Amino acid sequence: MGGILSGIFVLDLSMSVSGPMAAAMLADAGARVIKIERIGGELTTEWDSVVHGLSSAYVWNARNKESVALNLKDSRGREIARTLAARADVIIESFSPGTIGRMGLGYDAVSRSNPRVVYCHISGYGQRGPYRDQKAFDLLVQGESGVLSMNGTPGEICKVPISIADISAAMYANQAILLALIQRDRTGHGQEIDISMLHCLVSWLGYYPYFYWFRGEAPERIGARHHLLSPYGPYQCSDEKFVMLPC
Repeated sequence: MGGILSGIFVLDLSMSVSGPMAAAMLADAGARVIKIERIGGELTTEWDSVVHGLSSAYVWNARNKESVALNLKDSRGREIARTLAARADVIIESFSPGTIGRMGLGYDAVSRSNPRVVYCHISGYGQRGPYRDQKAFDLLVQGESGVLSMNGTPGEICKVPISIADISAAMYANQAILLALIQRDRTGHGQEIDISMLHCLVSWLGYYPYFYWFRGEAPERIGARHHLLSPYGPYQCSDEKFVMLPC
């Protein structure tokens, strides 16, 4: 049906939630998205069979996409993927850092023949740095970002039930890709984007870190109440303490 991104070709090499969601958002805006899936289906296809035998998690982020099943461990599969990459406007990948480069499908290799490509990596901790090789799952990132320690009641920590680390990474990836496409229109050159789930979720903490940085105070878990504002509950803000005081 067209859309603002009509004519943009996205190669989706990602899996699980964050990458597929970012690609689905581009497809919603009219981009043509071809998703490369492993033989037998990706991880989320095995979660359930709610949607007429298909996994709800898979269907959620597979909308508006075409798909091709390739074995990227096989030279023939990698050659097909390289052919598609040479034509892509956008590539999204979420392998462990370094993996896609060893396949000959990394930014350096692709951009030599396709300098206009906008290439987006999504990983737990970024492509560089001391934690680049660590495995990342939504629960781990919720904990490491500080979200887990803030969520729940005074007596119990609670995980946020939706995959907010993955979703935040998808949203920032989508925004960065759109900005890179605008920049490409101005310069004629693509660029490489590095999205870290941890960095994305930490940015969602908003004003809470400032109380720690400037007062040495960490927020307590207060259930459904708000730390600062009424009328979320019978609390009033003290001028000296970040934790709310009962009326």
